[in-house]
Amino acid sequence: MPKCQNFNRTSLLAIVILFQFILNCYAQDTFINQGIAAGKEGKLDQAIEDFNKGIKLNPNDAVAYENRGIAYYLENNFDQAIEDFSKVISLKPNTVKEYVWRGEAYRKKGNLDQAINDFNQAITLEANDAKAYSARGYAYSLKGDFDKAMLDCNKAIEINPNDAMAYNSRGFVYYLKGNMGKAISEYDKAIEMDSNKKGYYYNRGLAYYSLEQYDKVLADYKEAIEWKKDKEAYKDFIKYVPEKKPSDTKNVREEILNLFKD
Repeated sequence: MPKCQNFNRTSLLAIVILFQFILNCYAQDTFINQGIAAGKEGKLDQAIEDFNKGIKLNPNDAVAYENRGIAYYLENNFDQAIEDFSKVISLKPNTVKEYVWRGEAYRKKGNLDQAINDFNQAITLEANDAKAYSARGYAYSLKGDFDKAMLDCNKAIEINPNDAMAYNSRGFVYYLKGNMGKAISEYDKAIEMDSNKKGYYYNRGLAYYSLEQYDKVLADYKEAIEWKKDKEAYKDFIKYVPEKKPSDTKNVREEILNLFKD
């Protein structure tokens, strides 16, 4: 009889542990799914809070770290984003998209060499990843290495002719080279493929300002700013349009700066 009682107690304990494990898994999945849903609605703080709860239940869940990293990235919290993407890489060393995400975060911080290293690693893992080539091309353009930038953008488009990001990157190369007509043509293609990516409107607006087409500049910036007041876009506008053109008689430059501030 004592042996039977011991068996029953052991079995009961195992059942309790298993039940608790199942509850934790269910709760964790609930938090992750809630976080993803909140992120899609633009509720990034809520999303991060949900991912935090999911990670507390399972500190080795790569999906939770990835999604929290993306939320941090969208909040312009690039240091935290890099930390989360690095955690995913430590858990899943052969994941391509995490190297691309982390590289983009490094690029946003201005660490172009580290960004390019991550894009290189992504391409080493997957030689036909269009987004990695496109992202590396954009980074090369910021370094002023236009030949490498153009090669990467062309390669990305060769791999995936419908990759809007690649056309945007190639448009930026043309913009920096001073070929505004080709830049706008590339941005037009990017917007046609993915009109929800309002960042492309920021870039096209810069090219329109160089061509002194001020009504189109204002239209593009209004479209983009209504979606999101992007800090990087604000810095880029000041960087690439440091002063008002003489032909800008309506002072569209000042109006755009005010749109960012409102």
